[in-house]
Amino acid sequence: WNPLVVSSQRFTLYTRTGQAIPLISGSVPPHFLRGANGSASLPNIEDIVFDGGFTDKAEAESFGITPGDIIVPQSETILTANQKNIISKAWDNRYGVLMVTEMLEALKGQDLNNTLIAGANVQEEVGLRGAHVSTTKFDPELFFAVDCS
Repeated sequence: WNPLVVSSQRFTLYTRTGQAIPLISGSVPPHFLRGANGSASLPNIEDIVFDGGFTDKAEAESFGITPGDIIVPQSETILTANQKNIISKAWDNRYGVLMVTEMLEALKGQDLNNTLIAGANVQEEVGLRGAHVSTTKFDPELFFAVDCS
């Protein structure tokens, strides 16, 4: 995650019982983060905090919040004013999954002479981490990457 875009965003925390808790992210302002030369520095990901408005740990726990609960960014898909385009966060990823799903639907019921594995990988922007894990685990003879950027 890029800490410059994570701060001041809406998130939802899902407890282990499925309760949805609204959160807002924040960070220490850059002018309070001093680098080695004394000038303001940019926040790191560990500087990001998620605020649910609770008074203390006990109050958060009373809502069923426990360490390791899932936090998901809130994101809207928007139809532009001219109704010609749809815009959304990670639209390329969503569209890529749709394309692969359509391909799998088209292949359903066909007898293939190979093993077909489909997957969605993450963090391609920072060293192809997800793709590296997939190719290492499955060791494919042939690999097609779908990137809809």
